[in-house]
Amino acid sequence: MYVERLIYFITFFLIMNHLIACLYIYIAKIQLTEYDNLDNWIDRMGYVDASDSFIYISSFYWTLETITTVGYGDISAKTSIERVYTIFIMTFGVCMYSFAIGILSAIVGAMDTSTLEINEKLQLLLEIKNEYTISKSLFRNAKKCLLSDSTR
Repeated sequence: MYVERLIYFITFFLIMNHLIACLYIYIAKIQLTEYDNLDNWIDRMGYVDASDSFIYISSFYWTLETITTVGYGDISAKTSIERVYTIFIMTFGVCMYSFAIGILSAIVGAMDTSTLEINEKLQLLLEIKNEYTISKSLFRNAKKCLLSDSTR
């Protein structure tokens, strides 16, 4: 259940990064065409004549850099619209990481609980073996059954 949530989260995270990167490119293109503003991130970086795939990879890189709060600053927001967009993306990133930490904590907690339950059952089985002097083969089979049942 928790691993599924983690997979969904990673998928959602990558899709959101894609959309955010595309929107960052769009913001630069709007500034370039509508406002004749050559002070957008694509122009500042010298990517005006670069291929679309190169610009996309650069934008995706900026997105991951911003959302993860690493912020190297090699691609940065200088215009007002870029700064407003970056503020929203940073806020989004903080929320995403809070959610991710919650999921990972729940997974680790569930694993700890499961391990504790298995250990308690194994201890009880050992006590039964000692008290009722059951054979080693019966004990081994019961232990195998218990361990295989717990992995489901």
